[in-house]
Parts: sequence; C-alpha cells; structure tokens
Amino acid sequence: MLLPDSMRVENLIRFYRIPYACVRDVRVAPTGGLEIETLQGEVVRGFAFGGSFVDAFFKTSERAAVEIGGRVAPARDLSVVKESELTYGIRRCWSSDIPFGLAALFAVVGALAATR
Repeated sequence: MLLPDSMRVENLIRFYRIPYACVRDVRVAPTGGLEIETLQGEVVRGFAFGGSFVDAFFKTSERAAVEIGGRVAPARDLSVVKESELTYGIRRCWSSDIPFGLAALFAVVGALAATR
C-alpha cells in the first residue's frame, strides 16, 4: 500500500512500514517478485508480488517498481533519512489468522495421529 510518505508491505504474518527516504533500491527479482532494499541493507519482498503467471503477463511487479521508484527519488533528503526508519510487526487479520491457526492445529493433530 503506497502512502504519502511511506509504503506498507503486508505479508502472511508480518507487515513492514518503509519510509520512501529509507529505500535504496526497488527491483524485480529474477523469480519475478518485487524486492525493496532499504538503506540498512534489509530486503523486503512483497507476497502479493510473488512472481505469478498473471504477474508475468500484466507486468504488475514492474509497474509497482516504477511507481515506488518515482516516490523514492523526491524523498531522498539526508535529514529525513536519519529520522526515518523501517518498522515492522505482526500482521493481524482475523479472517486469515483463524483459518491459519486451525490449519496449523489440524496439521499437528494429523501428525500426532499418524505416529500412533
């Protein structure tokens, strides 16, 4: 999600808030997914831009990289970079967390039942 001063990348479990001033590079990975490299050297990959057949056809990762790159260039101010930092946390979405938890529970129960 592109915000006025930063972007928010949501993956299955974690989310990242990356100020544009902290982005070193945005590129399309060899596998086709979107990669965002921060000034601290951390590489964040967007799950939604994972390099699928649809992405290969419609070039969504490349379009996203161009859009983000256009926002990164004007944000390059060294005073802002020192104040800005990458933040991350656990993503909470009950509509996906409950099925994920149930799937993990059923996997454990299935593994235990298979050993008996």
